[in-house]
Amino acid sequence: MDINKTIAQYEWQIFGSTPNVHRYYNDNESKNIDVLCCKNTPQTGVQSCATIGLNAVDIGLTSGNKELRVELLAAGDIKNNYICNITASAAFEIMRTKTAYPGYIITDIISQYIPETEMKHILLTNPFLWANIETVITDERCIAWLLIIPISQKEYEYAHHNGVDALETVFEQKDIDIYDIYRNPVI
Repeated sequence: MDINKTIAQYEWQIFGSTPNVHRYYNDNESKNIDVLCCKNTPQTGVQSCATIGLNAVDIGLTSGNKELRVELLAAGDIKNNYICNITASAAFEIMRTKTAYPGYIITDIISQYIPETEMKHILLTNPFLWANIETVITDERCIAWLLIIPISQKEYEYAHHNGVDALETVFEQKDIDIYDIYRNPVI
């Protein structure tokens, strides 16, 4: 079976809701990525989305004797029409840099779509929103998921100076609403 079909079916299983899949293109249409979107998951009023096909990008990491690859997950207020676009843009940046890991920050992704919010960047982290996520292992690669969390410039600077773990601790203490792309920064 095609690996991307397997990924799409697995993401559908994770989200547990009827999906729509849309293809997104970068600015010069030289690259594309499919994004699967489901409404009202992991809770009512939230839209979740996931990339399909990012696992084709070699990010230079291994797990055991296999190549480690990633797909992205995101969740946001269902009224925010840009969560899938932001996810696609993050995927294009990973395609460009060939870099992705928990704690990686991609700058100026959100501000491309929503300039009026203080959330400008994204942090990639372990996908804690869904309890049923596991790494998919094929003959040649391990495919893991990374969750997109919107962060502000001040939160970015805090992570740069104190480490991502320190920022994530503050997020946990303040119990931030990661679905709210218009939330106030906690730093």
